[in-house]
Amino acid sequence: MYNLKDTSFIFTEIKGSVNEMRNKAMEWLDNWLSFQIKQGVKGCLIFDIDETVIEEDPRTDKEILIKPVASLYKKYRDMGIPVYFVTARPDVRGNHHETEKMLHSLGLGGYKNLFLMGKEFSGPRNYAVNKFKFTRRNEISQECGNVLARIGDMAWDSLPPPSTFKGDT
Repeated sequence: MYNLKDTSFIFTEIKGSVNEMRNKAMEWLDNWLSFQIKQGVKGCLIFDIDETVIEEDPRTDKEILIKPVASLYKKYRDMGIPVYFVTARPDVRGNHHETEKMLHSLGLGGYKNLFLMGKEFSGPRNYAVNKFKFTRRNEISQECGNVLARIGDMAWDSLPPPSTFKGDT
């Protein structure tokens, strides 16, 4: 039996190997997004990059796609759903351009915007990344009106931040 809860987010736990979890999570998310869109819900998607849509191939040290996530990204991008990347990659000279180049070379172009973490987000890493991602997600939400899903490999990619800083969570 399912008991509905009145929350602003949906959370599920998936167990198995890394590949099984990725496949099942994206299958589940695809079903949820399809349902939302059929209901007329509008909005955008926010993706992390590293260990979410790409990972480093240990044999070649080159970045490769995480196929189930990349497929989901491409499906909804091609449907016209605005997609954003919010990554903790540092916003230092040349890094934005190199990240864009890498995304395009892997077929991950067509996004609405790419946000890298600037120097203004300082302090302990968890605090800085949480604050950065929270801030950018709020900006994106105001721009697109509704965030359908946030996809990432860390809690700060998806959940509201812990109360380690002042602000509306």
